Amino acid sequence: MSFVRFGEFELNEQTLEVRKNGAPVRIQQQPARVLAFLLNHRGALVTREQIRLAIWGEDTFVDFEQGLNFCIRQIRLALNDQAERPSYVETLPRLGYRFVGKMEKGGDGEAAADEKRLRIAVVPVEELSGKEGDYFAAGLTEDMISALSRIDPARLRVTSVPKLESGEGMAAHLDRLQREMNLDYLLRGSVRRSGETLRISAQLHDLRDRSVLWSETYDRKASDLLAVQEEVTQRVSESLAVELFPSATVGSRRYSRSSAAYDAYLKGRFFWHKMTTEAIRQSMAYFREALSIDARFAPAYAGLADCYAQMGSIRVGQMKPLAALAQAHSHLQRALDLDETLAEAHCTLGLIKSWYDWDWDGAGREFQAALGLDPSQITL
Repeated sequence: MSFVRFGEFELNEQTLEVRKNGAPVRIQQQPARVLAFLLNHRGALVTREQIRLAIWGEDTFVDFEQGLNFCIRQIRLALNDQAERPSYVETLPRLGYRFVGKMEKGGDGEAAADEKRLRIAVVPVEELSGKEGDYFAAGLTEDMISALSRIDPARLRVTSVPKLESGEGMAAHLDRLQREMNLDYLLRGSVRRSGETLRISAQLHDLRDRSVLWSETYDRKASDLLAVQEEVTQRVSESLAVELFPSATVGSRRYSRSSAAYDAYLKGRFFWHKMTTEAIRQSMAYFREALSIDARFAPAYAGLADCYAQMGSIRVGQMKPLAALAQAHSHLQRALDLDETLAEAHCTLGLIKSWYDWDWDGAGREFQAALGLDPSQITL
């Protein structure tokens, strides 16, 4: 396995993972592929057409121009680079791009330490009841990722993957995930409701020999979802920590003393991710419901700021941008006043700085701050 190092950063050429001073940097696969292509042509002009053929292929039918612009923006955000004074990626107007930073390659011997890091993927928790309860499953998934990422960052790499294929295609799907992401373990979970009872199951799969390394089932009352989510997250992460790293400790994350407020917040985030006009309105209603129960619930203020930022955007477009921006700033400031370490709030501030203010440097700093605080809570 080979690595390319440039400045504080390092790109794994096989997995396309990017790290800054050893810590993972959040970047999607397509921008990472563009970055790898630029690195491999360091110092040379690379035209947009060359990138299209290398990354998208001749038969692409997507909006390539918009896709490449997005990739370049994401690369600059990930590297905290500036188009006006580039340290890494230089734009040559009407021609293309050039990687201008110093770089060096490292081989397998230098990657030995990284190879010792275990990689675990978390599959979205499945809602098996067939009811509108996905918001709880989604919240449980996020908390699982957050808790696992704090076990031992130097030895455990945590990522998320889409839902697995069912039936006969599952084995092939697992093989592909393991091969493409170099995974060691997979964490799966499910939730089933029956009246006022919740049954939550979790299993840790060792992908190297396809064995089930650990499995547990929890039966709890649905009347206190916050306590259930916190307890199950803590128990699962502690069990996995003991299984993988016996000396590690696990922390928990708790924001509200009210289960009802947290339940409303989870519903708000569930609808927010649908990203439609009606869903955003439903999301706002649930965030307000959470705040009516607990007026000091910082994530709900960040959620409202997210909603207003979307209401004034081209995507949703239900408010005049300046009016939406004023509301977003007001709720965002309240969230940060209550908890300045809230990753969601810093992420939203980054979005506002990029969408409304065109402050790329400021947006990059906020996104990096959010990633440093809690990579699993980024709401892009």
